[in-house]
Amino acid sequence: MAAEHQIDEKGDFLERLLTEMLQPEQSASEHPRKEAERLGAEQPPALALLAVAEHAQRWLPELRGLCAKPPTRLGEAIGSTFSAVRDAVTDRFLSHEKSYRGTLLGLQHGIGCAVLTRAVAGTRRRLEVVSHCDRWLDERRPLVDACERQLPWFATHVELASERVR
Repeated sequence: MAAEHQIDEKGDFLERLLTEMLQPEQSASEHPRKEAERLGAEQPPALALLAVAEHAQRWLPELRGLCAKPPTRLGEAIGSTFSAVRDAVTDRFLSHEKSYRGTLLGLQHGIGCAVLTRAVAGTRRRLEVVSHCDRWLDERRPLVDACERQLPWFATHVELASERVR
């Protein structure tokens, strides 16, 4: 039996991917704002992060609309718990620079989810999902690239970069 059919026997792979995409997108609407506030809203890395957060906020309703079933309360609770733990515990042990890179890693995870979702949607001929992913990726990749291009900023702001997040 083909791998595609084995995956489908355990549930719809595409639907699971669409639901999975919601978590990094929800995080992208929240974490970059928090990170920007910590760095100072006028700093170049903060401005790059805010552009991503605004993009995520605009795209969340469309992404939710593509899901056949809304995410379960349990799924949303788990995502919220991870975010709360990150805010309350994990980030407190990190420097600003490491926290920024952690946020960037989450944004890159969202891109990876979209690339895979787009590929699976293409094999299922779900053109509305393919179109969503193409448009989203066309807009999000440059925004995440802009965040990545801000990493050298930390080299010239070593004191803040090394300081623990508060």
